[in-house]
Amino acid sequence: MNAGAESVGESRSRVLLHESGFVVEVQRMVHCANRSHRVDFFLPESNVVGEFDGRVKYGRLVPTGDTPADVLWREKLREDEIRDTGYEMARWTWGDLEFPESIIGRIRRAEARSARRP
Repeated sequence: MNAGAESVGESRSRVLLHESGFVVEVQRMVHCANRSHRVDFFLPESNVVGEFDGRVKYGRLVPTGDTPADVLWREKLREDEIRDTGYEMARWTWGDLEFPESIIGRIRRAEARSARRP
């Protein structure tokens, strides 16, 4: 367990990343042009941000007065702001945790994209 984890999915992801040899900072703030955003995982050796996405944030955790579409739109804008800082993103869900190699592959591809940047 990690006090910074917001869900069991994040805890399982952290263990997977650690066991796979990644250096990871959890719940790190990424400073963007107009605001800062907390990200689930930051891989400082490659400037990759990892995000575990549970479906619950688009369901029962939708704030009163909002719709799932509102939450999704804000998440899209947040990701755009993070990418604009130069970070690459890798995202995964509960289903992906059943296939760790798919998560590792996404992260490796994000690292490769980051390495190609000037």
